Amino acid sequence: MVRLDPILREAQILDKAIELATKTHYLTVTQQDIAKSLGISRSLVLTYFKTMDHLRREIVREAKSRKNKIIMIQAIISGEVEE
Repeated sequence: MVRLDPILREAQILDKAIELATKTHYLTVTQQDIAKSLGISRSLVLTYFKTMDHLRREIVREAKSRKNKIIMIQAIISGEVEE
């Protein structure tokens, strides 16, 4: 495992979370899924995103910023954000 700058590692984890959420659903993505996909430990994911609620909020926030329509539609249907 390569030691990354904390800002880069957090971005890498969030990028992978968004990638996985786009393929499935952001509510079904787990810290373990992200860790396994990146070849890192779940505890490293927890270092940056302490809870699943925190991670899901960041996925939605970043998806909105990136104009990721798939995740935004998921969030609207789930009642997480308003249209």
